[in-house]
Amino acid sequence: MKIIKELAYLVIAFDEGQRILYNTWVGKNENINKEEIKETILAYTEAVHLCKPVFCLADDTQRVFTYGTAIQKWVAETIAEAYKAVGVEKAAIVMPSDFIAQLSTEQVGEEAGELPYQLRFFDDKATALKWF
Repeated sequence: MKIIKELAYLVIAFDEGQRILYNTWVGKNENINKEEIKETILAYTEAVHLCKPVFCLADDTQRVFTYGTAIQKWVAETIAEAYKAVGVEKAAIVMPSDFIAQLSTEQVGEEAGELPYQLRFFDDKATALKWF
Protein backbone atom coordinates (compact mmCIF):
# COMPACT_ATOMS: atom_id res chain seq x y z
CA MET A 1 0.00 0.00 0.00
CA LYS A 2 1.29 3.44 -0.93
CA ILE A 3 0.56 6.68 0.92
CA ILE A 4 -0.82 9.19 -1.59
CA LYS A 5 -1.29 12.17 0.73
CA GLU A 6 -1.00 12.95 4.41
CA LEU A 7 -3.10 15.90 5.45
CA ALA A 8 -3.71 17.39 8.89
CA TYR A 9 -6.89 15.35 9.33
CA LEU A 10 -6.80 12.67 6.63
CA VAL A 11 -4.37 10.06 5.33
CA ILE A 12 -5.02 8.78 1.81
CA ALA A 13 -3.45 5.49 0.70
CA PHE A 14 -3.82 3.26 -2.36
CA ASP A 15 -3.51 -0.50 -2.71
CA GLU A 16 -2.75 -0.81 -6.41
CA GLY A 17 -3.03 -4.61 -6.48
CA GLN A 18 -6.56 -4.64 -5.07
CA ARG A 19 -7.47 -1.20 -6.53
CA ILE A 20 -8.66 0.06 -3.12
CA LEU A 21 -8.34 3.72 -2.16
CA TYR A 22 -8.31 4.25 1.61
CA ASN A 23 -9.01 7.47 3.45
CA THR A 24 -8.49 7.51 7.19
CA TRP A 25 -9.48 10.40 9.44
CA VAL A 26 -6.75 11.11 11.98
CA GLY A 27 -5.66 13.59 14.62
CA LYS A 28 -7.69 15.88 16.80
CA ASN A 29 -10.36 16.71 14.25
CA GLU A 30 -13.14 17.87 16.57
CA ASN A 31 -12.43 21.53 15.77
CA ILE A 32 -12.09 21.22 12.00
CA ASN A 33 -13.86 24.10 10.25
CA LYS A 34 -15.91 24.21 7.06
CA GLU A 35 -13.02 25.44 4.89
CA GLU A 36 -10.70 22.71 6.21
CA ILE A 37 -13.36 20.10 5.47
CA LYS A 38 -13.68 21.40 1.90
CA GLU A 39 -9.89 21.42 1.38
CA THR A 40 -9.65 17.88 2.74
CA ILE A 41 -12.48 16.55 0.57
CA LEU A 42 -11.03 18.22 -2.54
CA ALA A 43 -7.61 16.66 -1.82
CA TYR A 44 -9.34 13.30 -1.47
CA THR A 45 -11.19 13.67 -4.79
CA GLU A 46 -7.89 14.57 -6.48
CA ALA A 47 -6.54 11.24 -5.23
CA VAL A 48 -9.64 9.49 -6.60
CA HIS A 49 -8.96 10.94 -10.05
CA LEU A 50 -5.24 10.13 -9.82
CA CYS A 51 -5.61 6.50 -8.66
CA LYS A 52 -8.88 5.52 -10.41
CA PRO A 53 -9.86 2.95 -7.75
CA VAL A 54 -12.52 0.27 -8.13
CA PHE A 55 -13.20 0.27 -4.39
CA CYS A 56 -13.03 3.05 -1.79
CA LEU A 57 -12.86 2.58 1.96
CA ALA A 58 -13.39 5.52 4.30
CA ASP A 59 -12.20 4.76 7.83
CA ASP A 60 -14.14 7.24 9.94
CA THR A 61 -13.51 5.50 13.27
CA GLN A 62 -11.35 8.40 14.52
CA ARG A 63 -13.57 11.14 13.09
CA VAL A 64 -15.32 13.00 15.88
CA PHE A 65 -16.61 16.09 14.08
CA THR A 66 -20.01 16.22 12.43
CA TYR A 67 -20.73 17.50 8.96
CA GLY A 68 -22.95 20.54 9.37
CA THR A 69 -26.15 20.57 7.36
CA ALA A 70 -24.79 23.41 5.21
CA ILE A 71 -21.91 21.25 3.94
CA GLN A 72 -23.44 17.74 3.85
CA LYS A 73 -24.83 18.03 0.33
CA TRP A 74 -21.59 19.53 -1.03
CA VAL A 75 -19.49 16.70 0.50
CA ALA A 76 -21.86 14.03 -0.84
CA GLU A 77 -22.05 15.47 -4.35
CA THR A 78 -18.33 16.19 -4.61
CA ILE A 79 -17.33 12.66 -3.65
CA ALA A 80 -20.11 11.05 -5.71
CA GLU A 81 -19.05 12.97 -8.83
CA ALA A 82 -15.44 11.83 -8.44
CA TYR A 83 -16.50 8.22 -7.92
CA LYS A 84 -18.78 8.33 -10.97
CA ALA A 85 -16.06 9.88 -13.14
CA VAL A 86 -13.56 7.07 -12.52
CA GLY A 87 -15.99 4.14 -12.29
CA VAL A 88 -15.86 3.23 -8.60
CA GLU A 89 -17.96 0.08 -8.07
CA LYS A 90 -18.21 -0.06 -4.27
CA ALA A 91 -17.66 2.45 -1.47
CA ALA A 92 -17.54 1.44 2.18
CA ILE A 93 -17.60 3.68 5.22
CA VAL A 94 -16.40 2.35 8.56
CA MET A 95 -18.51 4.32 10.98
CA PRO A 96 -17.22 6.61 13.72
CA SER A 97 -17.84 5.51 17.30
CA ASP A 98 -19.55 8.79 18.23
CA PHE A 99 -23.33 8.47 17.72
CA ILE A 100 -23.83 12.03 16.46
CA ALA A 101 -20.93 11.63 14.02
CA GLN A 102 -22.57 8.39 12.82
CA LEU A 103 -25.82 10.22 12.08
CA SER A 104 -23.90 12.93 10.26
CA THR A 105 -22.15 10.28 8.12
CA GLU A 106 -25.46 8.60 7.23
CA GLN A 107 -26.99 11.96 6.29
CA VAL A 108 -24.08 12.70 3.94
CA GLY A 109 -24.66 9.30 2.32
CA GLU A 110 -28.35 10.08 1.85
CA GLU A 111 -27.56 13.47 0.30
CA ALA A 112 -25.78 11.79 -2.60
CA GLY A 113 -29.10 10.49 -3.94
CA GLU A 114 -29.13 7.85 -6.69
CA LEU A 115 -25.64 6.38 -7.10
CA PRO A 116 -24.07 4.31 -9.90
CA TYR A 117 -21.98 2.48 -7.27
CA GLN A 118 -22.84 0.55 -4.13
CA LEU A 119 -22.46 2.36 -0.79
CA ARG A 120 -22.53 0.55 2.55
CA PHE A 121 -21.76 1.39 6.16
CA PHE A 122 -19.75 -0.95 8.40
CA ASP A 123 -18.69 -1.22 12.03
CA ASP A 124 -15.20 -2.55 11.21
CA LYS A 125 -12.66 -2.46 8.40
CA ALA A 126 -12.31 -6.26 8.06
CA THR A 127 -16.01 -6.71 7.24
CA ALA A 128 -15.88 -3.86 4.72
CA LEU A 129 -12.88 -5.41 2.96
CA LYS A 130 -14.64 -8.78 2.74
CA TRP A 131 -17.56 -7.05 1.01
CA PHE A 132 -15.20 -5.80 -1.72
